[in-house]
Amino acid sequence: NINMLYLNARMWGFQFPLVLELCRRGVPIESITIGAGVPSPDKAEEIIAGLMSVGIRYMALKPGTMTMIEQVLELAKLNQDFTFMLQWTGGRGGGHHSGEDFHQPLLAM
Repeated sequence: NINMLYLNARMWGFQFPLVLELCRRGVPIESITIGAGVPSPDKAEEIIAGLMSVGIRYMALKPGTMTMIEQVLELAKLNQDFTFMLQWTGGRGGGHHSGEDFHQPLLAM
């Protein structure tokens, strides 16, 4: 698994293509994790196409808010032929990805 931050377009612009190139060279990467942002549906479709083209089978996203959780779930609905993982840590119990309680968004679903 490769963990990347989505919020920094410059870093994403070289890291994501590098992951694809590593796979083409035979490095066994099965998944990526995207933190600090959720791609738009159009961008997610582009990312998924790139991942599938090199045999990457999973993508995890680490949303930081209830709204972002809903965005991840929507991406999964729009791309049912690809496996998504959602990593939710909450923030008030010591996690650093959110200011929300861990249980709050889960109970709201």
